[in-house]
Amino acid sequence: MQLLIDSGQLSPAEAANFSGRHVLVNALGGSDTDVEVDVNHLKLASGDRLLLCSDGLTDMVDEETIGQVLIESGESAEACRRLIDLALAGGGKDNVTAIVATYVFSG
Repeated sequence: MQLLIDSGQLSPAEAANFSGRHVLVNALGGSDTDVEVDVNHLKLASGDRLLLCSDGLTDMVDEETIGQVLIESGESAEACRRLIDLALAGGGKDNVTAIVATYVFSG
């Protein structure tokens, strides 16, 4: 969806109800040589958290709340549990997947 919004083909309001919103255009892993991989380089500081999640989370929990949970949760597993619980409590219209990793620099 974000590709269509970024290219001006859909507005954010139109995207909410677009029938093709769950079509995958990229993938993580796999063996197809035609897969387009997005690569972003980030400079992380010790304690930074990374979240990999499905739209089942982001459709049900707003970004501000997700950020607060990531900041307030002690362990990564706790953050995952809290995020998934929030998505399910909000209606859980889709599968909810969340992986939280905390970067720790030990140099």
